[in-house]
Amino acid sequence: MRIVLVVSVHALAGRAAEVGDAVEELRRESERSPGCEDYRVGRGVYDPSELVVVSTWRDEPSLRAHFASAAYGRYVEAVTPALARPSDVVVHYVDRTVHPIGDASSDPARQG
Repeated sequence: MRIVLVVSVHALAGRAAEVGDAVEELRRESERSPGCEDYRVGRGVYDPSELVVVSTWRDEPSLRAHFASAAYGRYVEAVTPALARPSDVVVHYVDRTVHPIGDASSDPARQG
């Protein structure tokens, strides 16, 4: 079952660039990991010290391997002293994904 991980990362004031660099490095490493299907990073519009990471994993073993990886360990070591508070993490277990084709209206007949 596919897993979507949504993480809000809260950098200390003045340390957003440092945290952002660590998140980007983790993104690059994670995208090469077996089972990583997508990895996106966004910054808060009103507060650039807030980052949102949305990653999609093929299955739970892939996600567990990610958290056990050396890259994730380096990330934790780098960002922990620069965080205002612990990251908010939400894990979604997804049994089906639909990608609208052409017209993205809510008409089910128009979805792929």
